[in-house]
Amino acid sequence: MKYRGFIIEKVALAGADFDFDENGLMIKRTIKSDEWYYEVLDPMENGKTFCTELTMSEAKRAVDDLLVVLNMRDNTPKSWAKLG
Repeated sequence: MKYRGFIIEKVALAGADFDFDENGLMIKRTIKSDEWYYEVLDPMENGKTFCTELTMSEAKRAVDDLLVVLNMRDNTPKSWAKLG
């Protein structure tokens, strides 16, 4: 998903989609919603990771906070050119 010039991607935490029951037999399990995080990528830095957050709203807030500090509307070449 693109958000104000950044790319926010949903990423699964490393883990297995199986578990073991009380008899030691492997059983399938589903990934829970809390086993995901959101990675914010900066296209202006060749896709380098800007930050990672646990929720989409936290990821958007991190982007908004950075843009406020930089006094920018979004993370685009046009906005960066206005700073110069």
